[in-house]
Amino acid sequence: MSRSVLAWAAVLTLALASSGMAAEPLVGIWRLDHQELNGQSKEVEPLTLRISPDGDKLLFAFAVPVNHIDFVSMSYTAKLDGTEADVKNAQQVKVGTVQITRAKPSQYKFVLKGGSGRESLGRLTVSPDGKTLTSESDSSQAGQATHLLQSFSKH
Repeated sequence: MSRSVLAWAAVLTLALASSGMAAEPLVGIWRLDHQELNGQSKEVEPLTLRISPDGDKLLFAFAVPVNHIDFVSMSYTAKLDGTEADVKNAQQVKVGTVQITRAKPSQYKFVLKGGSGRESLGRLTVSPDGKTLTSESDSSQAGQATHLLQSFSKH
């Protein structure tokens, strides 16, 4: 290989590394395909989850279609080290907090807390082929335990 090719490869590698574009399995556009609440299938409303790099954090934006345009209904920007981040609604009003940690290379644990004191513990798992994201969470409200399972496909 010529020195110029090696130099360009080194520059490209440094540029990708410094821009935070590490190959994080969560990054992508995910569409909700299936969900179950306490083991019972529930109708799936259109929902898109966009996860993108934002410096040393990831931006999670949940969008629903309104007049054929994706409308962000909830978002947060979080580090994968368990640092607490604000969860905001469409009007950018804080509605809770989230903490996310990487448990394994393609598995993440999260704690989602709502303003009413509701807490949800769960995990996100990216399939080995990178095409499916599974979210499982458990919460309790007014003494009622719930288990939510959601399956997203990558687009």
